[in-house]
Amino acid sequence: MAVAGMSTVVLLVGLPGSGKSTLLNALRGHLPWPVIDRDRIRQAMFPEPFDGRAEKDAANEAVWAALAAHLQGGQSVFIDGMTFASLANRDRAAAIAAGYGARLRQLWVDVPVAVAAARIAAQTGHPSPERTPALAAEVAERFAPLQEPFLKLDATQPLGQLAARAADWLRA
Repeated sequence: MAVAGMSTVVLLVGLPGSGKSTLLNALRGHLPWPVIDRDRIRQAMFPEPFDGRAEKDAANEAVWAALAAHLQGGQSVFIDGMTFASLANRDRAAAIAAGYGARLRQLWVDVPVAVAAARIAAQTGHPSPERTPALAAEVAERFAPLQEPFLKLDATQPLGQLAARAADWLRA
């Protein structure tokens, strides 16, 4: 069982187009925790994009500050809008969580690269200007292996089943 009163930080991990945000929307029906969404933060900070790397770095710092603020307030939180392909970003989230006595959980939203690319191609209105079908393969090439604890979810399966499974795992 989860420790009573212990905050949880949930990283939605996966390729662009894997369905992280879609899963999160369904999951919030089970666990209505706040969401820190790097894509939305970046869009608010930089409504007119000018430099992808600089914008992402600034938005990442805002994510870490928001995470610390939520944890200081004793809240559990989801982080979305990032692939968490890099071990450095996962480690940063883990360090912040540990600093507040929170537990870190990773939901690995897994799909084949071709599925992710097709989903990106079909999607409109995403806030990230770099989001193209080719991005799925680029991110897959540099994806660092996950370390426990994580729950691997096959995001080609029915969304309701995935959300219920993830919610049960996060409550345990």
